[in-house]
Amino acid sequence: MVAEIIAIGSELLSPYRIDTNSLELTEKLMEMGIRVGGKCVVGDNEEDISRAIRTAASRAQLIIITGGLGPTNDDKTREGISKALKLNLIFKKEIHNQIIEKYRQMKRNAEPPDNLARMAFVPEGAEIIENNVGAAPGLWIEMKEGELYILSLPGPPQEWRPMFEVVREKLSSFGNHFFSRRSLRIAGLREAEVEEKISPIYTGVKNPSVTILSSAEDIQIQIWGKAKEKQEAERLAEEMKESFLNVLEDNVYSLKDEPLEKVVGELLRKKEKTLAVAESCTGGLLSHRITNVPKSSDYFLFSGVVYSNEAKIKVLGVNEKDIKEHGAVSEEIATQMAEGVRKTAGADFGIGITGIAGPGGGTKEKPVGLVYISLSWEGGAETKRFRFPGTRLQVKTYATSHALNMLRKRLL
Repeated sequence: MVAEIIAIGSELLSPYRIDTNSLELTEKLMEMGIRVGGKCVVGDNEEDISRAIRTAASRAQLIIITGGLGPTNDDKTREGISKALKLNLIFKKEIHNQIIEKYRQMKRNAEPPDNLARMAFVPEGAEIIENNVGAAPGLWIEMKEGELYILSLPGPPQEWRPMFEVVREKLSSFGNHFFSRRSLRIAGLREAEVEEKISPIYTGVKNPSVTILSSAEDIQIQIWGKAKEKQEAERLAEEMKESFLNVLEDNVYSLKDEPLEKVVGELLRKKEKTLAVAESCTGGLLSHRITNVPKSSDYFLFSGVVYSNEAKIKVLGVNEKDIKEHGAVSEEIATQMAEGVRKTAGADFGIGITGIAGPGGGTKEKPVGLVYISLSWEGGAETKRFRFPGTRLQVKTYATSHALNMLRKRLL
């Protein structure tokens, strides 16, 4: 069986919202052995929704739709389905009563608005999937004597996830293959370097399939093994993973889809070490990532955003003469920042970051993207020079990832 996913919502066509539902749904479907052959995002327009459904139905046997089932005038999914499949919309009094009762419970017996009735209109022949979290019911439609299935779910994940479980058994019966996934997260290498190391292993291999995802945060490798037997799918994915580990070595920091800051935090806790950081160009982003991990207070002692030269001198004891001689963005200052913050906090490790995030402020000698990162510990220090590409936020993110990776490797 081939599936297509349609995400509905005009906000998803703007630069301010991202469709994440389809990513999670794809993973769930692949685990069942259902291949996703396509995805699309459609605005809140009845004709566009109808056209997207007809197109998907011409090449897929299962269509999963998210969004557009609410009570407002821009919720057009029901109308789009009905138009595409030439089905009448039928008002279901019992569904309307349930929706009203839920509304009164949530709003302490407030008078329900008239537009709630829109959610009680159902395409003819559709099976209702009860929504135990929100108000809008989901829809399950079977067409063409079992040749086409449509699952329509609300947009909010907290609503569609439990509704998806209701139809999981039906969907599982559609799968004719097992998929097994392995994930590798990599730090300290560029995408081209990762590709150079692993391409001799997977080039020309169709199964398992390999995808490389690159961002300023890290590089991820996704491996998907496919077979008619679950054990064989597991074997294919595992063998490819082990082959990649042999060439990537300790640049792989996680096999569990964990962020780098969590892995570093676990190492600090395991070795009973503490950390303090001094940030200039990253402006607190490193501290934010570290403290995003629960119980990071076990090992994270102190953070200072020493953006100005005066702050570097007064808070960390950076030598004023060295700033004048070498500039604030230099190996010498990064090293003094790391040592200064470590001693100030009484930590086992100190990290200092200084650089030019851009888009302005660069020179020929010190271009935009130049960053110095220093790691300090009792009796030693390591300072590295980097040149990161991209936007201001990308430069900052690259810098925090490399700082965390320097600490990770030292802890190892």
